[in-house]
Amino acid sequence: MAYFRLVIEKIVEKGIEVLDEGNNSSAAVGCPGAMNRMELINLRTDMTGSHKDKLSILQTEQALETLENEGWLVRVAPPDEEEDDEDSDDDEGGMSKKRKKRSSSKRMSLKGTFYGIGPRSFMELGDFLQKVGLPADRMPQSILHRV
Repeated sequence: MAYFRLVIEKIVEKGIEVLDEGNNSSAAVGCPGAMNRMELINLRTDMTGSHKDKLSILQTEQALETLENEGWLVRVAPPDEEEDDEDSDDDEGGMSKKRKKRSSSKRMSLKGTFYGIGPRSFMELGDFLQKVGLPADRMPQSILHRV
């Protein structure tokens, strides 16, 4: 439970960073935050108190699988990179475009699996999500109240 709480807090924290940057065009509601699978596994080392050093890598992977299967977390698309490699290639137009396209698709496959907050988290933990900083107007439930 402590690990799950930490995961939710960190994903919401990343979502708030995205909202503060003004890159919230990806979704009108929900949390735009996402974390890589390896980042989530490594969060086990950030646990404090009596929970410190209690989870192995295998147990953490099993916990992530359970959280995904039960709808607490969902797989999401990798966040957009801010890098712009267009100026680095001075080759002929057609060749550099092909090369960039190939390298970007390769880079996409190497990013890994990203997880975001799932529908069950929004439905059952709405108050907690707001408590850790998710704005109330980003909650999917608010759509139902506006109609």
